[in-house]
Amino acid sequence: MRAMELLRTLDGEAYTWLTAPERPPRHWSRSHFNITLKCPILLNNLCESFNFWIMSARYKPIISMMEEIRVKLMRRIQMRRDLMMRWERAICPRPLAKLETSKKQVGDCIAIMYGGPKFQVDTATGGQFIVDLDERTC
Repeated sequence: MRAMELLRTLDGEAYTWLTAPERPPRHWSRSHFNITLKCPILLNNLCESFNFWIMSARYKPIISMMEEIRVKLMRRIQMRRDLMMRWERAICPRPLAKLETSKKQVGDCIAIMYGGPKFQVDTATGGQFIVDLDERTC
């Protein structure tokens, strides 16, 4: 028995709702989705990592898939929250490491007030930069 015929016998209202003209199958049925790539640069590390992470859910029906992804995300958020609750500093570890690296790099720079929110920054190598804090430009 085909899936839609089975649905009609199980729940006539659901069958009627899904087969309404304003609700074509391409909007709700995986068999009717257009799977051609819309962007040639679709794969990157983030996409590949996420797709691998949800691999077990990808082939389930849409509601089950979304529920599994939701639960995985909730667990991940809770795990991260638990890790951060043990952290005793005001800044998270990775941004803190970047800040420390930046502090070492600017150790040889001298900032001189240029007027208002602007500063002239002189470097040890002889470079000069005008930094505008309002415009966030350099």
